[in-house]
Amino acid sequence: MLKTILYPMGGILLMNDAGNAILSELDVPHIAAKNMIELSRMQDEECGDRTTSVISAAKSSRNRFPNSNATFTPWSSSHPTKKALKEALEFIKRISISININDYAQMFSLIKTIGTKFIIRWSELVYNLVHQAIRTVAQDVNGLKIVDIKRYARVEILGAKIEQRKVLRGDMLNKNLTSPNMRRRIEKLRIVLLDSPLEY
Repeated sequence: MLKTILYPMGGILLMNDAGNAILSELDVPHIAAKNMIELSRMQDEECGDRTTSVISAAKSSRNRFPNSNATFTPWSSSHPTKKALKEALEFIKRISISININDYAQMFSLIKTIGTKFIIRWSELVYNLVHQAIRTVAQDVNGLKIVDIKRYARVEILGAKIEQRKVLRGDMLNKNLTSPNMRRRIEKLRIVLLDSPLEY
């Protein structure tokens, strides 16, 4: 669905993109509106989807507050939300269950919660990729499986089809072919790391 943005100078922009892409183009003076746009941006960075839903949810929450603006203060708005957060965390603890990370069925049902509009078509492939990637980089720390995503870089290389994606195990080197005579495949290779220049 195309969305239309009308600029103050009279320009018109049509886009078919996420809610955050549209909200980031808006110039609003009200501090509450700026906070809502920031909320959508955070949702886009953390999840990559449902950037419009958080705005709708925040609007619905605001409508449940009393209509009297005289009594609507920062404290009166934050106190009920903190209470709701506390009750939500208690409810989560009551319904939470332990899972076995070695049980593929349980892990698969957990990974499916990351589903977005984009991966619905390739859900089975994406879930398997996520499961394999997590097991590859997970580390044992005091009996817990820890995955520190800040320690790993995401390298995007264009090519092939999405159905051909797979998790590669081992060390990877990104080497460009500088000559047509270079070998495309090397097995049982040996790598030498030098901290001084090599002249030949």
